Amino acid sequence: MLDQKLINEAVALYIGHGVLAHPCESPERLKEKYGDKTSELLLPVIKKLFDEADSFKPDWSLDTLNTACAKLKKRMQEHHPSLDPNAINAIEWAFSYWWWK
Repeated sequence: MLDQKLINEAVALYIGHGVLAHPCESPERLKEKYGDKTSELLLPVIKKLFDEADSFKPDWSLDTLNTACAKLKKRMQEHHPSLDPNAINAIEWAFSYWWWK
């Protein structure tokens, strides 16, 4: 069983939030910090969160990047109330770079 505090920390670490100049997914960062076994448990949980963010498709005829990011942030907070602000910000940060996907 994964601790929520660990998941929150791992979300930001995985994407490089607070460390890199732009988002970059890195399972290797998880392995370096948590080891193979724990990172193997974390990775599907984290990928599912980023996949959910990636599935968010704003109406670009109405939204700006700022409003789309705010809507995504609200959506993720509603769907995942156990995510802390840093994890939510990391997901929003990644979305702000990958909105065009």
